[in-house]
Amino acid sequence: MWAYNYPNKVLNVDMVQYFTEKGHTSIIGKVYPVQIYKIVMSVIIFGILQAMRKRWRTLGIMISAYFILGWFERILIEQIPINNECNIMGRITQSEIISSVMAVLGALGFYYLPKGLEC
Repeated sequence: MWAYNYPNKVLNVDMVQYFTEKGHTSIIGKVYPVQIYKIVMSVIIFGILQAMRKRWRTLGIMISAYFILGWFERILIEQIPINNECNIMGRITQSEIISSVMAVLGALGFYYLPKGLEC
């Protein structure tokens, strides 16, 4: 795999020591360039939503789909970087909490919106 050595460290953490504490081996102390992964996932989500835009006629369904796809993207991507943990319900990050709320709103949208207005 490929990685990047951030010059100012990540959250002021020594990466070699961090990986050693987690039980991983890292001689170089580099991390994955998560920003690139987020861009790729966002482009994929855009492609999915663009392909589905003509099929969905109910107002609000597209934003509901984005909420669910955004949740999926954040859950996958947020397992990679070093984040501040909120210590709520174990090891959960702020991004995971926000994306879980988005997923619930998206699911509620898919449940309630088809009974509503069509464009």
